[in-house]
Amino acid sequence: MIPRKRALGALVVSAAGILLAGAALSASEAPKKEILISNPEVFKERKFGPAKFDHTKHGQLLCVQCHHVYEDEENVWKPGDEVNKCASCHKLETSETTPSLERAMHGQCFSCHKRAKKAGLKTGPTVCVLCHPKQKDTTRKQ
Repeated sequence: MIPRKRALGALVVSAAGILLAGAALSASEAPKKEILISNPEVFKERKFGPAKFDHTKHGQLLCVQCHHVYEDEENVWKPGDEVNKCASCHKLETSETTPSLERAMHGQCFSCHKRAKKAGLKTGPTVCVLCHPKQKDTTRKQ
Protein backbone atom coordinates (compact mmCIF):
# COMPACT_ATOMS: atom_id res chain seq x y z
CA MET A 1 0.00 0.00 0.00
CA ILE A 2 1.28 3.48 -0.88
CA PRO A 3 1.80 5.77 2.12
CA ARG A 4 -0.79 8.55 2.32
CA LYS A 5 1.70 11.45 2.01
CA ARG A 6 3.33 9.86 -1.03
CA ALA A 7 -0.05 9.30 -2.71
CA LEU A 8 -1.08 12.91 -2.01
CA GLY A 9 2.23 14.14 -3.43
CA ALA A 10 1.71 12.10 -6.59
CA LEU A 11 -1.81 13.49 -6.90
CA VAL A 12 -0.57 17.08 -6.56
CA VAL A 13 2.20 16.53 -9.12
CA SER A 14 -0.31 14.93 -11.53
CA ALA A 15 -2.77 17.80 -11.12
CA ALA A 16 -0.02 20.37 -11.69
CA GLY A 17 1.05 18.51 -14.85
CA ILE A 18 -2.49 18.53 -16.19
CA LEU A 19 -2.82 22.24 -15.47
CA LEU A 20 0.47 23.05 -17.16
CA ALA A 21 -0.37 20.93 -20.20
CA GLY A 22 -3.66 22.74 -20.49
CA ALA A 23 -1.93 26.10 -20.37
CA ALA A 24 -0.57 25.73 -23.87
CA LEU A 25 -4.02 24.88 -25.20
CA SER A 26 -6.15 27.39 -23.31
CA ALA A 27 -3.99 30.43 -22.65
CA SER A 28 -4.05 31.60 -26.25
CA GLU A 29 -7.85 31.38 -26.44
CA ALA A 30 -8.82 32.94 -23.11
CA PRO A 31 -9.81 36.61 -23.01
CA LYS A 32 -7.01 38.72 -21.57
CA LYS A 33 -9.11 40.80 -19.24
CA GLU A 34 -10.65 41.10 -15.83
CA ILE A 35 -14.41 40.72 -15.67
CA LEU A 36 -16.97 41.34 -12.95
CA ILE A 37 -19.31 38.45 -12.32
CA SER A 38 -22.45 40.24 -11.23
CA ASN A 39 -25.64 38.40 -12.29
CA PRO A 40 -28.17 41.01 -11.08
CA GLU A 41 -30.92 38.99 -12.78
CA VAL A 42 -30.41 36.33 -10.07
CA PHE A 43 -29.11 38.31 -7.11
CA LYS A 44 -31.64 41.09 -6.56
CA GLU A 45 -30.26 41.82 -3.09
CA ARG A 46 -26.60 41.36 -2.26
CA LYS A 47 -24.51 40.85 0.82
CA PHE A 48 -21.31 41.18 -1.19
CA GLY A 49 -20.32 42.97 -4.36
CA PRO A 50 -19.74 41.26 -7.71
CA ALA A 51 -16.77 38.89 -7.88
CA LYS A 52 -13.70 39.93 -9.84
CA PHE A 53 -12.27 37.35 -12.24
CA ASP A 54 -9.07 37.78 -14.22
CA HIS A 55 -8.67 35.36 -17.13
CA THR A 56 -4.92 36.07 -17.38
CA LYS A 57 -4.40 34.83 -13.81
CA HIS A 58 -6.21 31.60 -14.68
CA GLY A 59 -4.40 30.92 -17.97
CA GLN A 60 -2.97 27.64 -16.66
CA LEU A 61 -6.47 26.13 -16.43
CA LEU A 62 -8.33 24.40 -19.22
CA CYS A 63 -11.37 26.40 -20.33
CA VAL A 64 -13.60 23.36 -19.74
CA GLN A 65 -12.70 23.39 -16.08
CA CYS A 66 -15.11 26.31 -15.72
CA HIS A 67 -17.13 26.54 -18.93
CA HIS A 68 -19.62 23.78 -19.57
CA VAL A 69 -22.74 22.69 -21.40
CA TYR A 70 -24.03 19.33 -20.26
CA GLU A 71 -25.80 16.85 -22.50
CA ASP A 72 -26.50 13.39 -21.08
CA GLU A 73 -24.29 14.20 -18.06
CA GLU A 74 -21.29 14.94 -20.29
CA ASN A 75 -19.68 18.35 -20.82
CA VAL A 76 -19.88 18.97 -24.56
CA TRP A 77 -18.62 22.58 -24.44
CA LYS A 78 -15.29 23.18 -26.19
CA PRO A 79 -13.09 26.23 -26.68
CA GLY A 80 -14.51 28.40 -29.43
CA ASP A 81 -18.12 27.59 -28.49
CA GLU A 82 -20.36 30.39 -27.25
CA VAL A 83 -19.86 31.25 -23.58
CA ASN A 84 -23.20 31.66 -21.86
CA LYS A 85 -23.56 33.53 -18.60
CA CYS A 86 -23.67 31.14 -15.66
CA ALA A 87 -27.08 32.58 -14.74
CA SER A 88 -28.55 31.29 -17.99
CA CYS A 89 -28.78 27.87 -16.27
CA HIS A 90 -27.94 28.49 -12.60
CA LYS A 91 -30.62 30.37 -10.67
CA LEU A 92 -31.05 31.60 -7.09
CA GLU A 93 -32.24 28.20 -5.86
CA THR A 94 -30.90 24.73 -6.57
CA SER A 95 -33.11 22.67 -8.90
CA GLU A 96 -33.30 18.90 -9.30
CA THR A 97 -30.50 18.91 -11.84
CA THR A 98 -28.68 22.22 -11.43
CA PRO A 99 -26.97 23.76 -8.39
CA SER A 100 -27.81 27.33 -7.43
CA LEU A 101 -25.64 30.04 -8.94
CA GLU A 102 -23.93 30.73 -5.61
CA ARG A 103 -23.24 27.03 -5.01
CA ALA A 104 -21.98 26.55 -8.59
CA MET A 105 -19.64 29.54 -8.46
CA HIS A 106 -18.28 28.70 -5.03
CA GLY A 107 -17.93 25.07 -6.07
CA GLN A 108 -15.83 26.13 -9.06
CA CYS A 109 -13.85 29.07 -7.71
CA PHE A 110 -13.58 28.90 -3.94
CA SER A 111 -13.12 25.15 -3.68
CA CYS A 112 -10.42 25.22 -6.39
CA HIS A 113 -8.55 27.93 -4.48
CA LYS A 114 -8.86 25.92 -1.25
CA ARG A 115 -7.56 22.72 -2.89
CA ALA A 116 -4.59 24.56 -4.39
CA LYS A 117 -3.80 26.22 -1.05
CA LYS A 118 -3.99 22.88 0.77
CA ALA A 119 -1.63 21.36 -1.83
CA GLY A 120 0.86 24.19 -1.22
CA LEU A 121 0.34 25.73 -4.67
CA LYS A 122 0.08 29.44 -5.43
CA THR A 123 -3.61 30.27 -5.50
CA GLY A 124 -6.22 32.97 -5.41
CA PRO A 125 -8.23 34.24 -2.46
CA THR A 126 -9.89 31.94 0.06
CA VAL A 127 -11.58 34.78 1.93
CA CYS A 128 -14.91 36.16 0.67
CA VAL A 129 -14.07 39.88 0.60
CA LEU A 130 -10.95 39.36 -1.50
CA CYS A 131 -13.14 38.30 -4.47
CA HIS A 132 -16.22 40.26 -3.47
CA PRO A 133 -15.50 43.89 -2.54
CA LYS A 134 -17.78 45.19 0.18
CA GLN A 135 -20.93 46.89 -1.05
CA LYS A 136 -21.46 50.52 -0.20
CA ASP A 137 -24.61 50.87 1.90
CA THR A 138 -26.70 53.34 -0.05
CA THR A 139 -29.79 52.84 2.13
CA ARG A 140 -28.50 54.62 5.24
CA LYS A 141 -29.78 58.06 6.02
CA GLN A 142 -27.17 60.64 6.81
